[in-house]
Amino acid sequence: MIRSFIAIPVRGEAARQIRGRQSPIPGARAVPDEDFHLTLAFLGDQPEGALRDLADDLDALAPDPFEITLTHADVMGGSDPRVVALMADPTPSLTRLQERITRCVRAAGIEMARRRFRPHVTLYRLPRAPAPDTHEKIQAWLSRQAGTASISITATMFELIESRLTPDGPVYTTLADFQFAGLSAGVDPGS
Repeated sequence: MIRSFIAIPVRGEAARQIRGRQSPIPGARAVPDEDFHLTLAFLGDQPEGALRDLADDLDALAPDPFEITLTHADVMGGSDPRVVALMADPTPSLTRLQERITRCVRAAGIEMARRRFRPHVTLYRLPRAPAPDTHEKIQAWLSRQAGTASISITATMFELIESRLTPDGPVYTTLADFQFAGLSAGVDPGS
């Protein structure tokens, strides 16, 4: 079984701008810039064959490139916050791609939890039992982020990614990548 998800990678200038927003938050673990991505579908643990079949279907999508705007920082996880993220504007192009991918996933026989799509790029991961002042420090960081400029990403591809959990955080391996229409390999994703 392979724990996996589908995401738009964020690299290049956009990743540098996001990394520039990260400042130490005691009790929170910063996501390395090489791991920045915008998740389109979390698949959980899946057999390798199902992922191969899914990759064949995903390869046929080939959407046109589009812009993604990261508009503001927020905490996600409800009453048990798990991440601090930069939230993306759910544009029609982004929402349409996520819906098309969800249809492919379900057509491949992969069960997905039904949850509202809240597009974001994770900046920090929070421990299950944070220190008492961690939430206060996160709120102070969020206050400093208010009014900062948005970050633009040009989406040119998405990836099927394996996620191996380790004590030091997840380790990601790209299993397959899917270029958008009219683009060839080597285009800088998320620039």
